[in-house]
Amino acid sequence: MKFLGILIGQVMDNQLGEALLSAPVMTAFGLVQAVVTMSANDFMDFLLSYIVGFGFLILERMYIGPLLSNILNWSYNVFSAMIHSVRKLLPPILSGDQNDSTSNSEDSETVHEENEETLEPLLGSYTSYSCDVLSLLYFPFIMVVIMIFREEAEMMKLYNIKESDMEYYLLFALVIIPFQIAADIFMQNSLELLHGWKTFEYLEYCRARFLQREMWWKGLETNTLDECIENSLRSVDQLCFSSQYYMLSTLHVNAIVYLVLGIVMMARAKYNAFGDPAMSSIIMIILLCTIVF
Repeated sequence: MKFLGILIGQVMDNQLGEALLSAPVMTAFGLVQAVVTMSANDFMDFLLSYIVGFGFLILERMYIGPLLSNILNWSYNVFSAMIHSVRKLLPPILSGDQNDSTSNSEDSETVHEENEETLEPLLGSYTSYSCDVLSLLYFPFIMVVIMIFREEAEMMKLYNIKESDMEYYLLFALVIIPFQIAADIFMQNSLELLHGWKTFEYLEYCRARFLQREMWWKGLETNTLDECIENSLRSVDQLCFSSQYYMLSTLHVNAIVYLVLGIVMMARAKYNAFGDPAMSSIIMIILLCTIVF
């Protein structure tokens, strides 16, 4: 599940071209992964799955995440070289302009070499870390929602979790937060030593930029985009991993989670939204509230 989430994050960043759009989706994916672990046979198996997941988390943050972009770029270069070789075997009319493909491959290699010495690896790693932290802090709230809508969601019934036992899962989700954050601090320090990243200096720089912002909303400062950073990471860098960044991510994660829970409840109740005469009124009220807010 964790490796699948990493690959999905890389693909979404490439397709959307914006890490700020993929971050809430990755956070919601982490929450779904945490909810799935509750389907263990008992609480001890749940703890064991958490320990195994934490081990994979260390591998992902320390080695797999920083190297995954290089692996994907290497695969892309190999695929481009294969296409270039096939074009050489075709007639000139079918193969197209070979000089353009050669120049494009050389430009991509040059950009990749430049990115290795910039903030892209650090920004990508810390963006993934921010999604994990938001999932960690948001998971107890999701458990409370599942407990409140026990009969509608029927998740605890499917997972064979008693209502009294659900309190232990909630208590674990709350108690583990400070210890997980302490472990994250050690991992960030290890990343600095292993990969030579200046994470602390960058965060201090982000804090200074956010406190000295020209406008109350940092995202409105379009003239402060750093053109030396990759396009998909510029908006994340502009928000400086501030409270405004986490507020945006929380709002989007709320929307995704409520949508998923709503679909689950409707599927359990076999509810047909198109056959409900009050559906049009509900949609109008929701649109009106959205416009007002």
